[in-house]
Amino acid sequence: MTVIKLCNLITDKEYIPWQFKIGLLIPIPNGDKNKLYQDNYRGITLLPIPSKILEKCDMQRRDKRARKKG
Repeated sequence: MTVIKLCNLITDKEYIPWQFKIGLLIPIPNGDKNKLYQDNYRGITLLPIPSKILEKCDMQRRDKRARKKG
């Protein structure tokens, strides 16, 4: 299945597969603070690539609709 077909199917069914919603939480240290303390980290969630592609397709569709209305 091509990427555009998958994006269209997800949009038509209004259902996002659970695999697109799972992310990997990566702790990133805040600047030059002491790395021994948990409070000196911030979390970044890495999402699956298909999720990012779907998001990009959705944003482009919304942008086109907004331009037509505006």
